[in-house]
Parts: sequence; structure tokens; C-alpha cells
Amino acid sequence: MATILGTGVIAGDRLLLYTDGVSEHFNKAGEPNGEKRLLRQIEAAATDDHELILMGIVNNIPGFAGGRSADDDQAMLMIVSERTLA
Repeated sequence: MATILGTGVIAGDRLLLYTDGVSEHFNKAGEPNGEKRLLRQIEAAATDDHELILMGIVNNIPGFAGGRSADDDQAMLMIVSERTLA
């Protein structure tokens, strides 16, 4: 039997879905881009515009990777709540 958990959603909440190619894009030192780094980028964004946040992440990956090409596909989808749901 599956456990179903629920949570409230507040207007402006964001949900980022991404493939492992985003979080597992390694730099030349062998360090992954990682979930913590993605979260820091979202938290540090100077905008609430989801398109600009995603573009910031996309544009930051090559610099982090130091020119190292991706090992896997990379896709992201950000869902933004427009209203509060109980």
C-alpha cells in the first residue's frame, strides 16, 4: 500500500522537476552540479520570474562544468502556483 502525503500550496510556491543530467553534470574536478547547488541558485535568484530562474540555471551549468560536456540529457520544468490551495 502506498502512503500519500499532502501539503498546502501557497501562491508563488515553485516546484522544479529535472532530469538527473542536470544534477549529475560534473565539473573537471568530478564534483556534481547537485541538488544543493540547484536549491542555492533558486533561493539566490533576484527575481520571481520562473523563466529567468530556469535560464539562470541553464546558463550557469557550463561555467560550473568548466567546459566539460554533459554525460546525459538535461531537462527542467518549473511549476509555479498562482493561488493558495489548502
